Amino acid sequence: MEDYIKLCKTSELKNKFGKKFTLEDGNEIAVFKVGVSFHAFSNTCPHNHTPSMSEGIIENGTYVICPIHCYKFNIETGKTPPEQKDMSGRLEIFRTMVIDDELWVEKKKKNLFKWL
Repeated sequence: MEDYIKLCKTSELKNKFGKKFTLEDGNEIAVFKVGVSFHAFSNTCPHNHTPSMSEGIIENGTYVICPIHCYKFNIETGKTPPEQKDMSGRLEIFRTMVIDDELWVEKKKKNLFKWL
């Protein structure tokens, strides 16, 4: 449990609507409930670095669409779909777990250099 942070009650999240959270390290994440699953990822779009992914739209339960330029990212892998050839950035994914009615998200270890 020390590698996770408690975010909220799962009952506070609406299906396919995002909610933004700011973690203790200052990172903003977007959290979506999709059916019975919970997905957390960076709130910042890797395309234009705008913190708006929590306002995105869930498509087919598989992709979140950035509300700014409509780029799609897989909610489990962070990758763009194959047909989206002009954008190869990846959305940072955070693992989640549910204990009772509480949603927990993993803590990320910060690297000084992104390539590490």
